Amino acid sequence: MIKAYITDIGNREENEDSIYVPSDSSRPLYVICDGMGGHKAGETASKLAAASVIEYVENYRGSSIRECLKIGASYANSRVYAASQLSPEYEGMGTTLAAVYIDKDKFHVANIGDSRVYLFSGSRLWKVTEDHSYVAELVRAGNLTPEEARVHPRRNLITRTVGTKSHVDADIFTRTWSTGDIILMCTDGLYDGTTDEEILNALTNISDLDAAARELVFLAREGGSGDNISIILIKNEEVAK
Repeated sequence: MIKAYITDIGNREENEDSIYVPSDSSRPLYVICDGMGGHKAGETASKLAAASVIEYVENYRGSSIRECLKIGASYANSRVYAASQLSPEYEGMGTTLAAVYIDKDKFHVANIGDSRVYLFSGSRLWKVTEDHSYVAELVRAGNLTPEEARVHPRRNLITRTVGTKSHVDADIFTRTWSTGDIILMCTDGLYDGTTDEEILNALTNISDLDAAARELVFLAREGGSGDNISIILIKNEEVAK
């Protein structure tokens, strides 16, 4: 696999995003989190959630990756929630969580919140995850169009997060992928300032993953994104030796 990643402060004073990309393929786990709570709280929540999922997966001895990710997400929630009870400055902190585990011709996803996982395959862009947000629920119910959701005043209201309640369930997805396919993981700072068409064009026309990641950040900034922008790209391709 070939991978690239970037995190950009965007139009914010602090970067509350956290990302994890493995240094080897022994545990091919990738994590992206977008913290909330202000100042140190959001950063603390996202870092703790990412570290907790990594810890759980690295110590998991079972055979079901889906179960591993689901329990790992719950473990992350309990850690962040417990930390939020210890100090007034951390009260109410939380984070989104998207985790991807690569398993040969399949990949498994755990998702809580509105960070996203896409699959770029066959010149098409597929959104794997479903946002846990107020506007996404309205879109799914047919009460709002995707175009209206992009500019809705409550589009940043998240309905499911890690750490704000004592218990939360992650959505779990499993998808197949083939040689040449690309998994895109991102926080909402990317799609807040871009369209799916712009993302598709960047992945179609830019073969170098690092350059594609930088282009996506540029597009999001130019498009008026109001948040931190974090991206992980994973391509199903053997690294040249």
